[in-house]
Amino acid sequence: MRKRLLIAFAGLMLTGTAGAQDVRFPFSEGFAATQPGDPEYQKGLSELDAQQWDKAVATFSAAAMKKKPGVADASLYWKAYAENKLGEADKALASLAVLKQAYPSSRWINDAKELALEVNLQALRRVNPSSTDLVDLRILDEQMKAMASQLDRASRTMPPAAGTGDPDQDLKLIAVNSLMQSDPATALPILQKVLANSNNSEKVKERALFVLTQNRSADTRKILLDTAHNASNDRLQMKAIDFMGMMGGDDAQKDLASLYTSSSDPKVKREVLKSYMMSGLSASLLAAARTEKDPVLRSQAIKYWAMTGKSDNADALTEIYKSDSNAEVHKAVLEALFMKQDAKAMVELARAEKDPAQKLEIVRKMSMIQSPETKAYMLEVLK
Repeated sequence: MRKRLLIAFAGLMLTGTAGAQDVRFPFSEGFAATQPGDPEYQKGLSELDAQQWDKAVATFSAAAMKKKPGVADASLYWKAYAENKLGEADKALASLAVLKQAYPSSRWINDAKELALEVNLQALRRVNPSSTDLVDLRILDEQMKAMASQLDRASRTMPPAAGTGDPDQDLKLIAVNSLMQSDPATALPILQKVLANSNNSEKVKERALFVLTQNRSADTRKILLDTAHNASNDRLQMKAIDFMGMMGGDDAQKDLASLYTSSSDPKVKREVLKSYMMSGLSASLLAAARTEKDPVLRSQAIKYWAMTGKSDNADALTEIYKSDSNAEVHKAVLEALFMKQDAKAMVELARAEKDPAQKLEIVRKMSMIQSPETKAYMLEVLK
């Protein structure tokens, strides 16, 4: 094990915490500002997930050039992230500088600062690489002091991290970033201790949760699910649900479905629906729209379905509209069909609608869709 990894473990021994390499999707700051339906942006995220860094750089560059609000700034962040993965520190820092200059009020600014810190620290390590010798536990304290001094020198020439303002907590974050390079089997119980330690900050625990998503074992999934069920902190609970969605795969989908059906907390259910949307699980969203008793959650499931960018099972929406008497659900269905530009389904609803005011609303939305079905129906109305 390399010296810098043992230094990370020293952080655990000396402070009761540890962490992971910063390869994260920053849901906490910027993801809500993106447009999930943007196909190029979604393509870039898929390329990141597949670790196709070169392709991701090209895709996010193209998405950023469109200057689409909520997408361009996010694309610049992920472009820099992929460039850093390719070892192109200068390019990554340049992309982050463009983000800061062009979008100073972006919700990605704090994440950009943290990424800039990590890029600079990685460059610093390359200049002064650690030896491969094992570290005697008797000198761990000295090594941690040296690490703190190194971080202090580096911080004078780089943007500040969006940290806690507490040097000890910020050191813990660096220790968290290092742990990702270690043996996952060794890291897992350490990360469990991080989450269980009440003295650790919320930010450190969030980093620990993301580290767990890098190891897609059954043990990891159980920890995330337990956190989503039982976290004493609402924000950490929501984070666990977000990260469950990020993991992807059938097992994660089953865990989310289990959490949704077993929870009576509307906040938890809304977060699961959001994770479904971010993972493109349109079938899961439609299932929730059909079975959920709370009309507010039913409406949210329908809205998120439209945001997945998929056009499958549109007939299910018309069935929901016809069988559900709730006005908000009707409104959500119409908005979803409009977003999908599904004139055929809207014509079907207009013909079946008995309420004159509601029929007028359907036709009003339909009139903004240019299609043969719309034209035929409008001619039918005029007869």
